[in-house]
Amino acid sequence: MLIKVRTLTGREIEIEVDGTDTINHIKEQVEEREGIPPQQQRLIYGGKQMYVLAILERVFMVRAERGLASGKDR
Repeated sequence: MLIKVRTLTGREIEIEVDGTDTINHIKEQVEEREGIPPQQQRLIYGGKQMYVLAILERVFMVRAERGLASGKDR
């Protein structure tokens, strides 16, 4: 799947990932393209920081549950 990461300058980077990739993998891809070391990056999704060992499948599952919890899907 293709995800987009927006930098602080507003530039969007497209990164190809699969559900078993970790957040650290994304940070490594950002480093390759932008030169920012992973330890200096903070990836935020839905207002929450995504941590190095998080697996994307879990992140997307949380996203779906979040929508249900808000009552929007009821």
